[in-house]
Amino acid sequence: MTTLSVVIPAFNEEDAIGRCLDHLLNQTRPVDEIVVVDNASTDGTAEIVVEYIRRYSTDSERRIRLLPEPTPGVVEAVSAGMSAATGDVVARIDADSQADPAWAEHVLGFFDDPANREYGAMTGLVMLSDGPARERLLKMQTRAAEKFAGGKDIDSLAGANMALRRECWSLVESKLTRAHDVWDDLDLSLALVEQGVRCRLVPGAVVDTSGRQLRFSPIRNRHYLTGGVRTAKARGDRRLLRRMRADLPFRFAMATVLWLIMRPWDDAEGTWRPYRLLRPLERERALITDGRDGHGSVSPKRL
Repeated sequence: MTTLSVVIPAFNEEDAIGRCLDHLLNQTRPVDEIVVVDNASTDGTAEIVVEYIRRYSTDSERRIRLLPEPTPGVVEAVSAGMSAATGDVVARIDADSQADPAWAEHVLGFFDDPANREYGAMTGLVMLSDGPARERLLKMQTRAAEKFAGGKDIDSLAGANMALRRECWSLVESKLTRAHDVWDDLDLSLALVEQGVRCRLVPGAVVDTSGRQLRFSPIRNRHYLTGGVRTAKARGDRRLLRRMRADLPFRFAMATVLWLIMRPWDDAEGTWRPYRLLRPLERERALITDGRDGHGSVSPKRL
């Protein structure tokens, strides 16, 4: 039977990591291994994971592992987790994400299907767990994804919801950019495509993730929004660079729309109030394309 490892990079996620683990531990098809990479957290993230390990381990089985990675940065955390994972298929989701109960079943169903033996990687749909009209947006995304149902390849994996065969990770591990200011999921996707690894979208594999960074204006998120340009430059892909530059106006426009929706939204109250746009908001953690110091503070040059 094909085994599944899930890698979770985590930095100061004590408020979210428990929900993430609960969803992975309650799948219709059990996850064989969960690797939480503690990326120099300064809060109680590691202690919470240790408690889950104690609670869910037996004398013969330990489904959850805690892997320290002291070098700050999602690139280092993901790489450490992927390399340490032992499953035939290695997946990645974010610590503030919750996998749908049938997520693992869809992931392994894809890789176990003989018709998909030529595919080395897949990605699923990513929804906002703390935004309005989730079910309506899910239906819209699912309909949009139907054009891939006939077997159309894709060239980009979503960092919050991806999986690949372990041998495919071995192919690209040494070929990643390793830069901190790029989109690490796009970098991985491009490395896979360069090695001839085919990727597919699996609409049934759904993960909900937090939209907390969307609550900041496009100006404050500009370093992340321009990450695709830096990724293309780092990989020397001129065709992609032209595409990413041309895409920037659309990307900033979409980010503006999402900010206008997410910033006034209060998920706890289920209310949307425009005046919340005027309230000051402090960022809890750096963007994944930003540097951070040992305390998790955003590098001033990135603001």
